[in-house]
Amino acid sequence: WVNFSAIPRAAVFLLAWLIAPQISYWISRPIVYRPTSISSEQRGQLRCLARRTWLYFEHFIGPNDHWLPADHFQENPRGLIAHRTSPTNIGLLLLSTLAAYDLGYIGLMDLILRLRNTLGEMEKLRRYRGHFLKWYDTRNLNQLPPPYISTVDSGNLAGCLLALKQGCLALPQDSLLRWQRWQGLLDTLKILEKNIESLQDDGAEGNVASLKVYLVDMRHQILAVQNTPTQWATLLDYYCSEGWKEFRRLLMLFLKSASPALDAVTLQELRVWEERVNHHLSGAQRELSLLMPWLLPLSQA
Repeated sequence: WVNFSAIPRAAVFLLAWLIAPQISYWISRPIVYRPTSISSEQRGQLRCLARRTWLYFEHFIGPNDHWLPADHFQENPRGLIAHRTSPTNIGLLLLSTLAAYDLGYIGLMDLILRLRNTLGEMEKLRRYRGHFLKWYDTRNLNQLPPPYISTVDSGNLAGCLLALKQGCLALPQDSLLRWQRWQGLLDTLKILEKNIESLQDDGAEGNVASLKVYLVDMRHQILAVQNTPTQWATLLDYYCSEGWKEFRRLLMLFLKSASPALDAVTLQELRVWEERVNHHLSGAQRELSLLMPWLLPLSQA
């Protein structure tokens, strides 16, 4: 019954057996995650990246492709659009549209119209036992050979639709006056500012400085009314009319003096983001006048 010579060797296993309950308790405790905070500069970089990503969907999602997403865009050598889509692509588009609304890049009406258009076109796609096929031609909605079902794609789309449903159910609780709409404008302005800051033309330094000062002042005015929604309609009306005309005047002065020194890529970037800022302002004003037509007269009273 007792073998004293074996005790030293057995002690290791006996000790492990005795402390096993404590070890089990220790490794079964819930893991407490401590999120790493990011700086305001990093947050701004992420938001600018998100805004640039949404530009892809703005450019390539439209009636020519039945409001379905192109699989990809090949920049070089000729700028080719892959006019085909899959259930995963469609699910990503739906969630990206909802995310664009959450981030303030589009308004409520734009969200509803985009979702309605895409879901409406999805109803026209051929399915098999409820499953969408792997590939479709976005120009005519025909299936691409060989027709088959991808369970991975079906699962991806199902997950996206479930998330989209929850986001849509929360929409009635959202306020029509959302600071996120202004924050989305600030993100677009930030990208435009970066393009202007990169301009280094000696013959137009004064005009570049004027553009920078104007955009910085515009940003400060927007941030100044962050906690006073009663002033949002008035500020929006100003930048949709006199304010934006002044910016266009400064921009044209710069282009006239510096256009020989600017390359095509720089000019294209300026054109795209200037148009996006203007589109954001006009879209926000149009939505506000449609859903809350009394707000601007009351703000000016």
